[in-house]
Amino acid sequence: MEPDSIEQFWPSGAVTAVNPDDLRRAWEFHKTQGGHDRAAGFALFKEACHLGEDANAVVYRLTILQFIERGVLPGVQQEGKLDDAVFRVLATFPMIAMEVGKIYSGMPFDVEEFRRQIENARGQ
Repeated sequence: MEPDSIEQFWPSGAVTAVNPDDLRRAWEFHKTQGGHDRAAGFALFKEACHLGEDANAVVYRLTILQFIERGVLPGVQQEGKLDDAVFRVLATFPMIAMEVGKIYSGMPFDVEEFRRQIENARGQ
């Protein structure tokens, strides 16, 4: 059954933090399944996660990774790649859940703070 609203996933409106390893595994699985144009079953993403992990949050954060990879946030990738710092920070960075059908003017989080935390995670 499809949820009626985003609140069914995250009642507070805040996307749950996830394990960075789960986010990386989901990303690698996504890339091996044909990248952005090919949908993989949610059940397969769920299997890639640690027991008890919020697979919905992993998939939501995976969507943000797709935006980053496409260059929506310049300066986040390092030499055109998503490095460990991006996965570590994005896995736990506070963000709100964007609802389908609603128009937003930016990313669902503080972009400048996100960049700062990535730089710090890289030791820059």
